[in-house]
Amino acid sequence: MRFGFIPQQSTPTGVEMILTMKTFYIQEFVIIQSTLVIDLPNANGKTVSCTVNSPAVCAVATPCNVIICTGVGPLATYKEYSISFKFYILSTSGVTTVYSNFGTISATDTSGNVILQAATPNLGSTTIKTNPTLLITRVNNPSSANFRAYQYVSSVITATPPNSPSSTNYGINYYSTTTLQDIVFEHTFSSTSMVNAGGIEIYTTPYLSLGGTLTCYSAVTAFTTCQVKTVGTQKSTPALNFLLMRMGVGSNLGSVTTTFSTGTAGNRQFQFQNMVVSQTSSVMFADDGVFDFYARGAVGVFSTSPLPDVTTTASTTDWLMNTYVVQSGALANVNIGVSSFWTGTAAYLDGTKFPAFIRLTGWMTAQEKASLKRRSVFFNYLDFFVNTDGTVPCGCPVSTLDCTGALGHNWASYNPFMMHRVDIDLSTMEYGDASTNPFQIIIPVKTQTNQMKITFGLAVLTDYQYFFLIKAILTLNSWFR
Repeated sequence: MRFGFIPQQSTPTGVEMILTMKTFYIQEFVIIQSTLVIDLPNANGKTVSCTVNSPAVCAVATPCNVIICTGVGPLATYKEYSISFKFYILSTSGVTTVYSNFGTISATDTSGNVILQAATPNLGSTTIKTNPTLLITRVNNPSSANFRAYQYVSSVITATPPNSPSSTNYGINYYSTTTLQDIVFEHTFSSTSMVNAGGIEIYTTPYLSLGGTLTCYSAVTAFTTCQVKTVGTQKSTPALNFLLMRMGVGSNLGSVTTTFSTGTAGNRQFQFQNMVVSQTSSVMFADDGVFDFYARGAVGVFSTSPLPDVTTTASTTDWLMNTYVVQSGALANVNIGVSSFWTGTAAYLDGTKFPAFIRLTGWMTAQEKASLKRRSVFFNYLDFFVNTDGTVPCGCPVSTLDCTGALGHNWASYNPFMMHRVDIDLSTMEYGDASTNPFQIIIPVKTQTNQMKITFGLAVLTDYQYFFLIKAILTLNSWFR
């Protein structure tokens, strides 16, 4: 989600501001703090820092999910600023519409004097929809060949006969702008989810395009219609006129649930072949480079070739699938591990005596270092420390490093946006450009009670793209060196 705003008048220079944005006043709405991306100027001698207010009880007097940014500098007239983040809504929530003040932005000085009057955006729709009962095909079971690190969408190299995904497919792969791939969807629907639907429409980013003759493939069905159609042009924010993939599975209403039934595991996979992935995932979380998929059941998609500009009618069901792009072969020369690890059923390392350490060693290729901004370390079931100035302790034998942290969630998730993250500023890094000139970076961390399965991801950030990969899944004993 991205909120953009344009001040109608400049704010005073030399004044540090506190900017506040309201979202949902319910605890079932959760902003993932590690995904906050802020486009706001720094006040003199300050750095903008944003947090999400999360009191124990949500109420009018103690609202939750309020984004509060401190250290904000002067805002210019008619210049657009933005706040972006990812969020989720728990299935236990019964809320069906957003509140009237959703997205309201205001600003004061540090003494509480109003600088920007509260302004609320006009929303095209205030309706909250819940995903139907999508059934996964063992993508959440690491011991299964269908394990996809909790991702419904992955990719494989296009081949004849079609390749099948393996347990090493985490998200969509990026190889090059000419490599043809199959985009693989693995899920099915409950028998009551797809109402009046004989086909599926899937909308996504324009950075996923057709590179050859399209084939829609499934081991259990032949598709009556299969098309990829670019509708509209690229814009600065995602909309439903980016890229449209249409797949018809029959002429009778309800045939989607018949074909992709819950009874047969093989009926839960379909692929779009000869697609091209033209970049890695964006770190802005709300722009063209977000590889999420909006899908809906539809009727009217069963025209024969040549493929016309078909007008479809959506069914009562639509759903959203999140995914990310993994850089194939990235950071092959970088290693990650844990030193001094210890935990127990009632005790853990909290740093009062000594911490555990995340340790990175190795070197990067010239391509990985090109236009390099920072390196990011993703992990779960460990907690980083925070210095009094808000930075995260980290060290390197030969260089002074600046590290910052972003809180995620300690779930068994392999999605980088859900993990904790430490960002390492590499602008002063003097080593790490060859096997004979390696780097070593350590990050002290706390362990957690009775948590011994740690997942690590690594990424380097160039411009506004992540070159990301899952680097290690470690099941640790009581100690590890």
